[in-house]
Amino acid sequence: MASILRSHPQGWTPWTQEVLSICQHAGPANAGSTTGSQISEIGDEQTHWFTGSSNPCMSVYWPFRFESPHVYSGFGGGGREYTAKSYWWRREQVNRVLARKFGGRGLTFPDIMNLQNEVYRSCSGTTEVKRIEASIRRLEKITTDLATTTPVTDIPDSDYTTYWKTRNSEVGIASS
Repeated sequence: MASILRSHPQGWTPWTQEVLSICQHAGPANAGSTTGSQISEIGDEQTHWFTGSSNPCMSVYWPFRFESPHVYSGFGGGGREYTAKSYWWRREQVNRVLARKFGGRGLTFPDIMNLQNEVYRSCSGTTEVKRIEASIRRLEKITTDLATTTPVTDIPDSDYTTYWKTRNSEVGIASS
């Protein structure tokens, strides 16, 4: 299910979007974006998996059980403008940088998928808060490092660049 929710058509980029994808990225051709994603396992033990962030292709699904509700550190904050206290906004800031680095081969970040597999194996059926929050911190380091080190392989068009400079300015994210 996560693979389907992360999918993009072949040849799709965030700045062209000639064909809409399930994992939606905003841009001048389409202002809509996937703001969060959820998968629910329904059975004897129900586990709900939430990204808590936009763009499932760059996100990890985190387990949550309604029988033992807990909001992971930073997941409860947020609002209309950027705040470093909000997991969603911290991830959104990084996702916006990574989307510019999409490239002709698409977004393929094996480190993120490896962490997802590890989280799924070690946390399925549980909400061990300390373990999950440690994984959340690892994801934030992985994605921040990727945003810094991943080269731009295709140059986004100027409309796309202008669109994101404007959107970032509106919410208080410094454009790079």
